[in-house]
Amino acid sequence: MHYYTAQNKHSDFWKACTSMKIPTSLEKHLAEFKQTGFITLPKQSLFSYPSWFQVLVGQNYLPNYKKFNNPPVDLDTARDYFKMISHIIQHDVASLPDYNGLSI
Repeated sequence: MHYYTAQNKHSDFWKACTSMKIPTSLEKHLAEFKQTGFITLPKQSLFSYPSWFQVLVGQNYLPNYKKFNNPPVDLDTARDYFKMISHIIQHDVASLPDYNGLSI
């Protein structure tokens, strides 16, 4: 997948990689990802969706995917969101036992 989806086409090697025959299962995964941004993987898949996502987005495989091109969130919405996250973290940390006297 890494070689096939590479955007580097500056040599015969890379041109061959991006035009090589790939397994049908990979074709299906790439088509689904291009269309939806997701991949339906079997339970026993060696790599999880986040791994696929990181490689494909890193390879710029979806430069025009609309869900990745949403307008930026306004500052007030972002600030409110991160305040909420901070509050949740502080609440959860406050509920943890105190380990100040613990020696390791």
